[in-house]
Amino acid sequence: MAIWQTERDICYMYRHACKPAEQIQILAEINNCSEDEIRDILERNGIKPVGMRKVKLRNSQNKPWTVEELVQFQYLEANGMTTSKLSQYFKRSEKAIGCIRSKIRTKQTEAARAAFEIFNREIRGNTA
Repeated sequence: MAIWQTERDICYMYRHACKPAEQIQILAEINNCSEDEIRDILERNGIKPVGMRKVKLRNSQNKPWTVEELVQFQYLEANGMTTSKLSQYFKRSEKAIGCIRSKIRTKQTEAARAAFEIFNREIRGNTA
């Protein structure tokens, strides 16, 4: 598509916009091109656009964990596998590994508290 403004003009208008996130759409409409083309122009000129499009990782943290993966995760972690190795093994981001580790620990803590409460109730019941 034909872009009406020069890259310099586009960068100038973007830098001086009151609302940079909205300016990308405006520049795309003015220049009769896509927002991605405007972002590419900005990036080529050393500007990181606000609301930058995110590249999703294949098998990202949004993919649900299977029971088998969780069991395997706990086994590998207990045997000392590092976060980066776990990330490579499961083909997930290190953030996803940290999130699942935190969830597992929370569940383990909740289970331990519940078991402790049951134990205390039984002890109190035997002494009363």
